[in-house]
Amino acid sequence: MSRASRPTAAVCEVKLAAATLIDALVDLGGIESARGPEHYFVHFLAVMKAIGTLEYNVRIVR
Repeated sequence: MSRASRPTAAVCEVKLAAATLIDALVDLGGIESARGPEHYFVHFLAVMKAIGTLEYNVRIVR
């Protein structure tokens, strides 16, 4: 395998992070449940405006 075709460590790390995120996804349903995510976006914007940054996390626990 040539050097150009081998993935770098950064590429491997991104792929691992993406796989981890995909495993953490929760299906919220079809179009009939679309209002929940839409309202969450309004909540996201309000928190962002209040704290002045996009760098925050929200954890939903079952």
